[in-house]
Amino acid sequence: MIRKRWRDFPEEVFAKAQSWMRDHYAYGEASVLLPGQHTELFPDIPTSEGPLHFAGDHTPIKPAWIEGALESAVRTALQVHTG
Repeated sequence: MIRKRWRDFPEEVFAKAQSWMRDHYAYGEASVLLPGQHTELFPDIPTSEGPLHFAGDHTPIKPAWIEGALESAVRTALQVHTG
């Protein structure tokens, strides 16, 4: 199906799976802030620094959920697009 739609699509496509449960540094968990840190740090966490923008499940008001990750992706894309 993909080859019919995009004729220049390469013959071989490589992908990598990531097991966050087995990642030594992630431990299968999302970012967890200490009590009070979310309200203290939230205004600054998603703030861009020049051309560097921050997105991910740790940046919205709903941390650790796919809904928050998608929300941050849309927010960041709009920031990049609109300047």
